[in-house]
Amino acid sequence: MAEYKNMRIDNIHIQLKKIFGESLLKNSIFLIMTNFSSMIIGFIFWMVATRLYSSGDVGIVSAILSSMMLISIISCVGLPLAITLYLPTDIKHANRIINSCLIVGIIVSMTFSTTFILGINIWTPKLEPVLRDLGIRAIFIMTAIMMTVSLLMSSMFTAGKRSSFQMIKENVFGISKMSALVLLPTYGAIGIFVSWSIGLMVTMVVGFFLLFKLWRYTPMLIFDPIIKNMTKLSLASYIGGTLYNIPKYIFPILIVNLISAESAGYFFIAMTIASMFYGIPEATAGPFLSESSDKEKLWNNVNKVIKFDMYILIPGLLFLMIFGRFVLNIFNPIYAENSFDTLI
Repeated sequence: MAEYKNMRIDNIHIQLKKIFGESLLKNSIFLIMTNFSSMIIGFIFWMVATRLYSSGDVGIVSAILSSMMLISIISCVGLPLAITLYLPTDIKHANRIINSCLIVGIIVSMTFSTTFILGINIWTPKLEPVLRDLGIRAIFIMTAIMMTVSLLMSSMFTAGKRSSFQMIKENVFGISKMSALVLLPTYGAIGIFVSWSIGLMVTMVVGFFLLFKLWRYTPMLIFDPIIKNMTKLSLASYIGGTLYNIPKYIFPILIVNLISAESAGYFFIAMTIASMFYGIPEATAGPFLSESSDKEKLWNNVNKVIKFDMYILIPGLLFLMIFGRFVLNIFNPIYAENSFDTLI
């Protein structure tokens, strides 16, 4: 009996060494662990938010955050995919590539977020009273820019096969915003929004430190046209990525404007839980692209990624179907009543 147990332990040890010995699976696991840890911290964040803030506040801030996330994705102009594929093949010019990508992202994000704020009565009039103050509008623009930079940083960590850095960055963000959340309930939806902004500020400090550690990156106020070589690839990614993400982030905005802030809150909490499972294929896609710069490994990596995704997604979806109402009840019983159908 003891020998059998030892054999099983040895087999498990061998399988773990095999998984972590392959950078594709190792980086995928780190990104999935990042999603999981972010989900846990996110659960606690929104659980606290749903207890301290009204469903209307949660709905309003869901539309604000969705707007900023959509702006950030559009502002990346497809660069995350191009960075993941291109950066590992041109390490000599890493600093120039990173710097130029960040400059493009910041300029485009500033342009789109300013346009959104100036035309808020057209895009989403229900948010105008919340974002009327000039200071809050400035925070909105700054937060949208930081979100864009954070997305670009994530692809730079993936390109460097350091998905563990992405985990550090996201956990710092989650803990920082949660710490601020409990101090601002008297400010309603603005309190949730500002806590998100504070979390991103702390994340920027940590993120740039990790960029230096990984790529020896030092910021410069010079744009290098080196990223023109990435334009064709980033354009195709830009169109596909934007079309993929628009439905996910446009719904809270539409619900706030067409139905109610409370309904947007119920939808947003369901989407927050489901996003963990959306994140599994996304988590494996980055390392897959980075590893597949070697074309000989392409189809072998495709099979690994598909199997890996299915082994996690199928049990996870069954879990949600059976225990989804219980999970929603942890947030607040009102969400178990109103969000379960949307979640399923």
